[in-house]
Amino acid sequence: MTPRPLLTFAVITYRQEEYAAQAAQGALSQTYAPLEIILSDDCSPDDTFDVLRRAAEAYRGPNRVTVRRTERNLGLIGHLNDIMRLAQGELLIIAAGDDISLPQRAERVYETWRQSGGRAHSIFSNAIWIDETGRPLNPLHKTPILPEELTLSAYAARRVPSLVNGATHAWTRDLFDHFGPLPLEARAEDILLPFRAALLGEIRYIYEPLVLYRRDSGRLRDAQGRSSLAQHRQRWAGWQEMHAAVYRARLRDLQTCLQNGLSPHPPAELEAVRHITAQRLAQLEELLAARGSDTRLPPLRRLALRARIFFDPLFDFLRLNLYYRYQDLRRKQ
Repeated sequence: MTPRPLLTFAVITYRQEEYAAQAAQGALSQTYAPLEIILSDDCSPDDTFDVLRRAAEAYRGPNRVTVRRTERNLGLIGHLNDIMRLAQGELLIIAAGDDISLPQRAERVYETWRQSGGRAHSIFSNAIWIDETGRPLNPLHKTPILPEELTLSAYAARRVPSLVNGATHAWTRDLFDHFGPLPLEARAEDILLPFRAALLGEIRYIYEPLVLYRRDSGRLRDAQGRSSLAQHRQRWAGWQEMHAAVYRARLRDLQTCLQNGLSPHPPAELEAVRHITAQRLAQLEELLAARGSDTRLPPLRRLALRARIFFDPLFDFLRLNLYYRYQDLRRKQ
């Protein structure tokens, strides 16, 4: 029997004092060993850090536990970059401060990674939605995600940039060793890291739910479903800017692969992926330019893009309102 590798299980929190104890307990109850457990708070103004500290002090298990707080608020991407500088494990398993990881999560992630022969650089799983009180709702994925949906070409061609749910995500440390820290402007680690993983090897999916994924319905409803249309349009514009930053980062990662020969994929496939990525970036930049008074765009094209800028957020706004009204009715029943 070869010795098992050290894995890192990191719980990241920010202003989640009401849920942090359950998130920490999910990490501390993992059955896998050896495990490095990092309970990290992003300089919360409430008592979240103290909740993590008390959970660690009560722990009597075999694994090493580190409780830390950043010196200043770094945001999600900055917080993850900071944790990656500390993590010693070959795989990092991430957990949000309002979710609950089931005890077998690290074990199942390791088994999936081992069965892939080390080719899996990104691993994610199914989850069970829970409401703000912890009551189970329904599975995140009702049907399995097929392996062919997670290949590099299929992943790059998706209109929705990612299938991976960040709350269930785990990745190998070489995604940072080869490509460096995540760019702060992209703001979406579950879009960038799986793409890096697909470049280097494989993305693997576990259909078994390994996380209780909290949907803080009150906060989401206030932030999305019942906000004003003007606020929603502003957020929609922010999403477009974020996706443009993601595609720029993907192009940089592709260039790194091509220059250093990191990817096992044929150069022709990498070039095809780069073409698709550059095309998507050009479309987003054109859309963002149409929001201003950029006269370089042809008049009809600018008119069509401005119509999309008006109608896309409107339809999305209506869809979210209907969705949250439906969830309210379900909860009352």
